[in-house]
Amino acid sequence: MIVKIVKDSSNSFLCTVQNKSGEQYVKKWFRKQKNNEELGRPTFKEVEKDWKENRESFMYPNVKAL
Repeated sequence: MIVKIVKDSSNSFLCTVQNKSGEQYVKKWFRKQKNNEELGRPTFKEVEKDWKENRESFMYPNVKAL
């Protein structure tokens, strides 16, 4: 599995997961840091865990932002 995390123009993060067959799935990631109003960048482990637990929240792409 390959995970890519990029910041988009709305200051959220687009997380792309590519499986072994080359299919890519994208999720827009929103996460607030504990004591700060800024959006925190997700870690690769968080994205991987979310992929394993909640695959339906990822979209099958051709997303132009990537």
